[in-house]
Amino acid sequence: MQQDINFVERFFNLFNKKNQRKQYFNNRINYQINKGEVYIDTDVPYDLYNTIPQLRTPVDKLAAMFSNGVFKYQKIGSDKFDNMPPEIAKLLENPNILQGQNPFLNQYLRQLIVYGNQFIYKNSASKITTTPQSLINVSPANLKPKLTGKLFDQVSMDGIVSGFEYNENGTVKGFDTNNILWSKISDLDNNLIGYSPLKAMKYPLSNTVAAYQYLNCISSEKGGIGILSSQSKDSMGALPMSDIEKKELEATYRQENGIEDGQKRIHITTGSVTWSPMSYPTRDLLLMEQIDANFLAILNVLGVNQNLFVNSTYENLKNGLIQTHNDTVVVYADGFTQALGKFIGVKDGYRLVLDYSHLPYLQADKLKDAQTFSSVSTSLNQLVSAGILDTKAANTILINQFPNYK
Repeated sequence: MQQDINFVERFFNLFNKKNQRKQYFNNRINYQINKGEVYIDTDVPYDLYNTIPQLRTPVDKLAAMFSNGVFKYQKIGSDKFDNMPPEIAKLLENPNILQGQNPFLNQYLRQLIVYGNQFIYKNSASKITTTPQSLINVSPANLKPKLTGKLFDQVSMDGIVSGFEYNENGTVKGFDTNNILWSKISDLDNNLIGYSPLKAMKYPLSNTVAAYQYLNCISSEKGGIGILSSQSKDSMGALPMSDIEKKELEATYRQENGIEDGQKRIHITTGSVTWSPMSYPTRDLLLMEQIDANFLAILNVLGVNQNLFVNSTYENLKNGLIQTHNDTVVVYADGFTQALGKFIGVKDGYRLVLDYSHLPYLQADKLKDAQTFSSVSTSLNQLVSAGILDTKAANTILINQFPNYK
């Protein structure tokens, strides 16, 4: 069990922002090198998210889609929503004094995806109601659990985690276990500690950063745009320019020639010179194509359909939104509401739901389904009227094709 504690200590130390800034993007030696491979350190999620647009863009998109949900209250086993208790509705509408529901949900999912772990603190100062007074997202960069070392044979979180310690810029605060909701993206081998999906992007992220840095180097440190060289010759061969001629030619070229008022369009010199342009074949390097290919790999890891970002038709964009919603956003939403309901005291037999049925791209599918249902039911009515089918058989067909039909 001591080994488990050491593992967690090492894991959460990786989230310290001060260490991240020392390790990453402060100079050009920010890579790990192993047997010819060059790759960035994916154990610095905060800086990766804030410096690589191909990572931040899809993460922010998922968080925006997730935060568009509306909290609903539902009896377990029912497909209809009930009236939410006023104290819970008030809490979820404004979780804390700094955030409303949308930014609270948005920040929650961004932290969860980037770190693989996420913590919510509940303030239960009031003794009048069991519903918390507020909910605050706490970054894993500043919070770590204090483990008991007793992972197995436990029936409550208290037996595994004795508390949590918050530490930021010298501010240290302890939290009781039951006041922190710990969400995580499960690791393959460890049920306790979450695993950031950024680790699976080591090479796509590394290649993206390398391509951007190469483009930056070409743009900012390429040197002169060309060379003016002397073509004067005598019987002995080429004649070099004197230092005075070099300075005069450079000054004239830089100061007198151009398209502004008073500047010359051309320069005439008594010497014989030639211009040799200097350029880099960036098109042949395929750097932007490499960035785009790595971006697709990042989208796949995050569960984001590429049609949300790659040039596509309106129909493909809509289908991309629907697929991302169904395959990724709904999964995060269901896991979150299941845990949050218990955390804030939703009574037994009921649950919280994040409802997205109001969104336009889902409404379009509802309209299409309604039109299909109307067409099928009309055809079945005609068959029943003609005596080809009885009412029971027609209802069975409708239920099989439309499970929500009653």
